Amino acid sequence: MGLENLQFAILKDDLSVNLGSILENVFAQELISHGFNLRYLNKQKVGELDFVVQQGSSAIALEIKSGNDYKKHNALDHALAVDEWKLAKGIVFCKGNLEVEGKVWYLPWYMSMFFKQESFEGVKVKRIEV
Repeated sequence: MGLENLQFAILKDDLSVNLGSILENVFAQELISHGFNLRYLNKQKVGELDFVVQQGSSAIALEIKSGNDYKKHNALDHALAVDEWKLAKGIVFCKGNLEVEGKVWYLPWYMSMFFKQESFEGVKVKRIEV
């Protein structure tokens, strides 16, 4: 399907369109409206991260997932394992519930409205160690 037909497919409720790319654009707009400068990472040995943002004094890797396999994020896992980069955490915006596993936070899509420069600092969640 060509890009020029994407708008018509969405209007016709065609669910075969790539929702991942649409969600990434929605989140880009949301992040910009909250004052973030958008950067992404694409390194051959790590992979591609959707966004890397600065929140306060911390660098955070963001992944936007549209499917049910949102816990599969090889690039994010590789990036968090690079100690020199000092990534504070990785956040996966997904259709799942609020959950934390190690340095990865899973947040429902709607929580993007609360993701601002100094948000989530005092949020207490049950941690699941892996």
